[in-house]
Amino acid sequence: MTEAFEAACSLFMTFGMTYDEFWYGDPVRAKYYREAHDISMEQMSFNAFIQGKYVRDAISDFMEFYTMTAKPKIRHNFPDEPYPVTKKGKRLAEERKEEEVAKSYLKMLGAKKHGNND
Repeated sequence: MTEAFEAACSLFMTFGMTYDEFWYGDPVRAKYYREAHDISMEQMSFNAFIQGKYVRDAISDFMEFYTMTAKPKIRHNFPDEPYPVTKKGKRLAEERKEEEVAKSYLKMLGAKKHGNND
């Protein structure tokens, strides 16, 4: 049993727990260090995922713009703003998108109406 605790001590020290906390502190703290480590790993994974999306979009934008088979096009694959990652951010981004669609629809209707009056 001692070997298992000694191995666990090294593991929990990688989570940020001190030697004295592990051996002499409240045992329940180990649970919270482990949970904090898991949360940190999820955040690192999410950050890597988002970074990968930006890289993918940048490469896609470059390839589409500089393709040899067609003349250069307007660049549009790379986002104009950061990806929303919170519920609030996603909701606000969706609202902005809906506003843009509404504005373009009203502009299109205005152009048709103006074109018919000429």
